[in-house]
Amino acid sequence: MQTLSPLHICSALRFPDGSATSPGDTKLSGYAVEVTDRDQLTPMLAARGFGPDAFRDSHFFAADIREIVLTRTEGSVTVIDLWLPDRELHHFTRS
Repeated sequence: MQTLSPLHICSALRFPDGSATSPGDTKLSGYAVEVTDRDQLTPMLAARGFGPDAFRDSHFFAADIREIVLTRTEGSVTVIDLWLPDRELHHFTRS
């Protein structure tokens, strides 16, 4: 049985000087899917320099991203970029 856990990440980090890690507010949503098949895990571990038996007692997850939204202001306009799987990037503006 696969474990699906809701995944939601929002807001860029802001530093004390007011700078940010993103030019606006980024929201990502989807699911964290537990990967239990060692045949799937082995290449993931090998790519990071670990053997196939590493982390036997650990849980591994793959992110199933369903939506990414970047919202920012440009002058007096709100700009929204929306990405959905299997669709082209949508660009919206609001004044």
